[in-house]
Amino acid sequence: MFFIYLALAYYDFYYSDGSILEQVLFTLPLPSQRTVEFTVGNFLLALGLILLFFEIFKSTYTNTSAVIEHVLSALVFIVYVLFFFYSSLCDSPVFFILTLMTLLDVLTGIIIGIAAARRDVGLNN
Repeated sequence: MFFIYLALAYYDFYYSDGSILEQVLFTLPLPSQRTVEFTVGNFLLALGLILLFFEIFKSTYTNTSAVIEHVLSALVFIVYVLFFFYSSLCDSPVFFILTLMTLLDVLTGIIIGIAAARRDVGLNN
């Protein structure tokens, strides 16, 4: 569910200036006398990974709100896919990777949710 906020941030960055995803936020000097440049797009991907961690953590709960959360996550994934295929604003590798993260959120939510429910009920092989 957190990924809907990430999509809104992506749209906000893109509408403000389309090239802002490539804008350098900061550079990190390395011991090899090189520097690594981190862009706004890299920041969105890193934020997406952090949000994916929390989404996976939330999927371990087996209450009624978790089921609603899984349904909403699936809807968010569908919205991401539709935007990726049909919106000219979302045809970037950054948005594609964010779409893959939403797919992972849906799949892990279902798989972990089923495993947790089996554990709670006491079904063993």
